[in-house]
Amino acid sequence: EQFVIPLWMLIATWIIALATIGTLITDFVLSTEAYKAEFRPYIGVTSFNLLDLSSSHFEIKAVLENTGRVPANNVKIEMFQILKDGSRQPFPDETIRQGILLMPSYPYNYTIRANTENLDLLISSDQGWSMVLEIKYDGIGTKKHTSSMRVKYNPDLGFFDTVEGFAD
Repeated sequence: EQFVIPLWMLIATWIIALATIGTLITDFVLSTEAYKAEFRPYIGVTSFNLLDLSSSHFEIKAVLENTGRVPANNVKIEMFQILKDGSRQPFPDETIRQGILLMPSYPYNYTIRANTENLDLLISSDQGWSMVLEIKYDGIGTKKHTSSMRVKYNPDLGFFDTVEGFAD
């Protein structure tokens, strides 16, 4: 006697097989995204301090740290001064640091000393003295990341307040 599979059983088997394949694909995509989020560098600024201030120059030290689980490659750090019209003016090229490898949980000290004109006017203006610290870096593969922090000088207290930050 020949065994015949009923049509409804064949259709149900195909539906279960397709649902299983769909679940496997979904799990793979979700686990890949979770891996990318967990195993990537995250660079942030842990401190931003004014070390020296005179009418002709200033010196600033920012401490950066990679709180991610993998190294950040080809790190580029650049600082911009925010002008009264809101535009960004880069500091001289010698203040740019690039090509840095920043390991997880290892602080990096970024110190710049820059000459500036009319610093007293910037500090006392209604807009205040603001700067942006921008950090660009490579993660795993070809993924590029950016972090930035905007600070404003508080002349009454003699330090910078964080205005806003951004990271992707």
